Amino acid sequence: MALLCAALAWQEAEQRKCDEFNSLLERATIAQDPGMMDAVRNMAGAEDYEEDGNDVNIPSNDPRGGFLPDDDDDFVSSGSKNLKSPSESSVNVHLPCNDVQTNKPSETHPSYLKMPKKRKCPKIYFGTRTHKQVSQIVRELKKTNYSGVRMTILASREHTCVHPTVSKSFNKNQDCQDLMDKRKGGGCRFHANVKAKMASHHSVRAYIGRDTAWDIEDLVKAGKKVKACPYYAVRELKTAAQLVICPYNYLVEPNIRGSMEISLKNQVVILDEAHNIEDSARDAASGSFKLEDVEIAMKDCEAMVEADVIADTHRSLAEFLSRLCNWMTKCSSGPSDYTDFNSSTRVLTGTSGLAEWSEMVFYPANYYD
Repeated sequence: MALLCAALAWQEAEQRKCDEFNSLLERATIAQDPGMMDAVRNMAGAEDYEEDGNDVNIPSNDPRGGFLPDDDDDFVSSGSKNLKSPSESSVNVHLPCNDVQTNKPSETHPSYLKMPKKRKCPKIYFGTRTHKQVSQIVRELKKTNYSGVRMTILASREHTCVHPTVSKSFNKNQDCQDLMDKRKGGGCRFHANVKAKMASHHSVRAYIGRDTAWDIEDLVKAGKKVKACPYYAVRELKTAAQLVICPYNYLVEPNIRGSMEISLKNQVVILDEAHNIEDSARDAASGSFKLEDVEIAMKDCEAMVEADVIADTHRSLAEFLSRLCNWMTKCSSGPSDYTDFNSSTRVLTGTSGLAEWSEMVFYPANYYD
């Protein structure tokens, strides 16, 4: 609760500053007033103002006169008629009704003074060790004055899939991807309903039945009710969310960050019980392989050799996997360095491990191949 209140109070104050800056920027852009532009420059930080010079070459065939670039998200809109004062635009920044759509530009101007980019208030990414701890965070959030913050919870298909067949599958990730592949499954009707039914915080709150913070179980119930996929819904909600709650690995592992389209640049990251982050980072850079899996891969490569499919390459891979199997068998049959009730472990230092691999598994002469 202490972390949430401190971070969200800061975010609320930062949102007011952004609103004030963007309001002045919008008025300066519409007026094209150098004096107002100087005031905007004084408020702008280094990260806000990117300028090559005051003069902009406007193509003669530009229907908008070059007044606004194509990327409207980075620049202020000139089409808003009803301008709010900074005091009006900065209230209730954490309330549900703050889902505001900006107007599209409808005016042009013959001259164009290069302006800073609009400021965007940072999101807060709140990382937890496990999915179970997410429920604890939400429970604490409900007790605060910030319970109406636009939030979302990132979770795996294991916790969010509502498809009647895939949700009962042993491998939900793979089966979902196969279903989404038009060549294999032809698409998922639950995913198709997300844009229409669960793409905004307003609609999700309406289906859940309250304006305060919700847990992943609440979203799953709502998804089943309206036949929309919670997994893809939380990804849609992330764009407009002010608070994103997720397990560590969504922030630590580059592959997951990429697939979830998470950018941490200029965002706030809070790690609950951060002493666990070392283990999470170590797991992200580790691999686990069973002897049976290596043997299956070896037999697959041998079958490809017999079928004369890239025979030389598959023969080399089969030989490598055979040596790897022998090394794994040797390790498991020898004395262990650590034993608990269910397993025993042999631990090798980098030097001794590399020496064993060079001798038994991966000959130095074969590194390149």
